[in-house]
Amino acid sequence: RSATPVTDFIKAEFINHQSQSPGDTEEVVMTALVPINIGGPAVAPPGFTVSGNVVDPTGAPVSGASVQLEPLSLAGSAPPPVVTDATGKFVFSGIVSTSYKVTPTLAGHVFTPASTQVVVNDQNIVVPKMLMSLFTLSPNSYTLNEAIDSLKSAVGIKTPTPAEKFRFDVSPVFNGIPAPDGVLDVKDSLNILRMVIGLNPL
Repeated sequence: RSATPVTDFIKAEFINHQSQSPGDTEEVVMTALVPINIGGPAVAPPGFTVSGNVVDPTGAPVSGASVQLEPLSLAGSAPPPVVTDATGKFVFSGIVSTSYKVTPTLAGHVFTPASTQVVVNDQNIVVPKMLMSLFTLSPNSYTLNEAIDSLKSAVGIKTPTPAEKFRFDVSPVFNGIPAPDGVLDVKDSLNILRMVIGLNPL
């Protein structure tokens, strides 16, 4: 026994004993290092970061979006949600190795993809960019000027900006899922007008 504190790792090897012929070298299929501490301060497990960016269809950063990191196994625990900064970036720190689901939210908007799965395997992870819609389906989320501009765009009186094309493309809702079709028409404008006066789109 050691008379002084011990801080070390136990090396555990998982060996495949199946399909082995007598005399063959045993195959190590996985190795795990388990931290141990005897008689000294506790050693925290290594922590990693999960980071990424939220942008809109024009590539502009989205600030103020809430991002959740949900572990998909009992090995991890859910950290508090984080909010994207002015550059659209989010960072989770002190994350242990396991699988997670990353989900961004912002009232009235949808995201593509709705969530992303990542695996933290003893390294920092950068999540692929998450895309937020510029259109919304929430009452009072548009102005009367936007309704007029969308109608002008639909009938060809106004040339919409790239951002307006995404903002005004309010397609019908099928089974609760917004489905932009890439075309600005009068139905989009009517739905925007409904939201201006506090109604849900059709």
